[in-house]
Amino acid sequence: MKNMKKIIAVALAATTAMSFVPVAPLGTPVAAYAQEKIVSAGDISLAIGDEKTYTVGSLSDFADGATVTATSSNSQVVHFIKKNGSSVAATDKLEGLKKNETFTVKTLKDGSAKITLKVVVNNETRASEEFNITVSAKAQTIVASYLDENGKTVDATTGIVLGTSAATKSKEITLKSRNFDSDQWSYVITGNTANSTNKIHAGDIANSATDTATFTVTAGDVADSDEIIVSNGAKTIIIPVKVVGNVQTLTTRIDGELVEDANNDGLYDEVIYLDDKTKTASISSASDFGTDISFTSNKDLVVVDNKGNVKLNGAAKDEHATITIKAAATKVSGKAVESVTKTVKVEVSNKAQTTVSVKNSAGKTIVTGRKDTAEVTGSVLLSTKDLKEDTVTITSNVGDAYVIVESADPSIFAYKSGKLTAVKAGESMLKVTVKNSDATTGTITFDIPVKVVDKYAKESIKAESDSVFLNTAHPIVTVKASTAYGSAVKYRLVTYNDTTKEYAEYQGQDVKLNAVTGDVTYVSQKNSGNLFVEVSTPSHAATEVEADKVYIPLTYSATKDASDLKAAAVLTLKVGQTGSLGATATTGKITYKSSDATIATVSADGTVTALTAGTVMITVKAAATDKLEEGQKIVPVVITEEEKAPVVVNNKPSAVTGLKVTNVKGEKVKVSYKKAKNTVGYQVYYKIGGSAYTKYTSKTTLNLKVKAGAKISVKVRAYNYKDNTVKQFGKYCAYKTLKTDKK
Repeated sequence: MKNMKKIIAVALAATTAMSFVPVAPLGTPVAAYAQEKIVSAGDISLAIGDEKTYTVGSLSDFADGATVTATSSNSQVVHFIKKNGSSVAATDKLEGLKKNETFTVKTLKDGSAKITLKVVVNNETRASEEFNITVSAKAQTIVASYLDENGKTVDATTGIVLGTSAATKSKEITLKSRNFDSDQWSYVITGNTANSTNKIHAGDIANSATDTATFTVTAGDVADSDEIIVSNGAKTIIIPVKVVGNVQTLTTRIDGELVEDANNDGLYDEVIYLDDKTKTASISSASDFGTDISFTSNKDLVVVDNKGNVKLNGAAKDEHATITIKAAATKVSGKAVESVTKTVKVEVSNKAQTTVSVKNSAGKTIVTGRKDTAEVTGSVLLSTKDLKEDTVTITSNVGDAYVIVESADPSIFAYKSGKLTAVKAGESMLKVTVKNSDATTGTITFDIPVKVVDKYAKESIKAESDSVFLNTAHPIVTVKASTAYGSAVKYRLVTYNDTTKEYAEYQGQDVKLNAVTGDVTYVSQKNSGNLFVEVSTPSHAATEVEADKVYIPLTYSATKDASDLKAAAVLTLKVGQTGSLGATATTGKITYKSSDATIATVSADGTVTALTAGTVMITVKAAATDKLEEGQKIVPVVITEEEKAPVVVNNKPSAVTGLKVTNVKGEKVKVSYKKAKNTVGYQVYYKIGGSAYTKYTSKTTLNLKVKAGAKISVKVRAYNYKDNTVKQFGKYCAYKTLKTDKK
């Protein structure tokens, strides 16, 4: 057989790198005008240890030089590990990503993280977008299902049945997987199919935002006893196929409820009850071959039309009738298809039938009854220790006055007003009789089994954690669990089979578990995977029933913990001042780097010295250890001029004269002008390309950083403070324009 594979396309998206340029003065407005997506991404769920790569868009809505910054809100759950396919130190932030570049995230533990993307142009944020990544320890699963004739979702791994009628010859299979972006999906038929090309119609498979895909299986493309093997490269499920011949099947509903012929004897299990209050019913029936359906009644008192509408023909009286449903014979491809008939019982009474239902204290129905019969499906367990009392709720259409309830043996348990009370260990019955009232017919009698034990009614297991995570930093974890009554617990490593829905003992060597202490050890510290820790307790002399087993998800991953590097969020200084970034990390080895040493320098111990007014970024890195990844923080340092006491004046300052703009080596220009009269400072306004900037200074010279070959225009005006309070400006001098050297 040939494998039929369908690649499910997934749009990936991106970001990475770190570079800094001088930013605009604080308070500059942010424009947001992007129309295209920065990254084609939406909210997604991943498993622990998953990696996912994204690609930055074309950024065509932005000026040349636009870059993207990506930030994770929770680096303990999701962090960045790659840029353009190359590994980078794990971090919660990537900067300087260019158009069409890629970045990769990796998941670490249960939780969620918000990924924020920002487009930066000339140090200004021009657009942003966000998406969420939810991380779970749950192993990847494939769920295959189809809708039956009643619209009910059915597990396809239990098998699909195809016929030869138009309604039954095909079934659409829906696949759902938590991560539906694999290119390893395949759909293969094995078994008796003569057609080696396997026309399974796999071309219908399509990816969607709901993590689902569909394909259609058709009789003829598959044969009886074939199996469809579905795989995504990591998980595999099997869908058994059965193809039946030219036999009609009837699907019937009574008053909208699907009915069955459990004994396959032609008689539906459901009975239609009619009386003076309930005089009608409806039957709908259809053949999978689409043949004509007819209905007939064997009694004149009950009539049914050709649409299945049933009604009384006259006053109700005690009578039994049957309605026969028949699907006509037909031919398919020249082959005869025989007719098929089914029968429904009808009981007529001149009174309503007595009904009853009983629910236990958990709300589960344990008895249902009508007229003179009842079905008992449950029992009551009491304990002389921890469950001395329990309740049942009995509901009937005759009212409480006609319901008689008593304990068959009051020495074992007592009953009063719905409450059962344990007396001593033993087994007995709760005897119930529901008599007919003047308005009903039929008396219902039944017994509910009651067991009283002198042990605890049921043990229970409580685990201290709901998941376990192992990595190279934490290779040993102890699972702790206890029981309500002190039973010993035992631990076992197991895997879960998505197809059989069963747990099996783990046979690998990556992880070891002490069955007595619950110590779990990550032995290999190389591979990654998902397992479960099974916690159970054997039968205990003090308990009647074993506790349900508890399964704790376990994930192991060959990763370190994220760095514990901490540093100040921002540092503000005045020119000439020094300050500390307050960086700390377990590694102890921390390095610092200034993005512009002309504005501020930083020493080996993290001391920042402010040189000139402006904003500079200090990159702080903590070296990796055997348990921690390398850490990195970016700390903005804002430096302002030293404020001088204002001069008390009333007149505005004079105009600035003698403005000069000249080239200075090292991608800088020098701005100078003559000292103006009656002034305390100067406002320097300049434009580079389409961006404008403002600086304040008390000096008559300053250097501006400008790229080689760029054009800069500068104008200056002086200012002082009127009455020592209100800032007032003189006139701007004329613009001076300079194109910087290209070298």
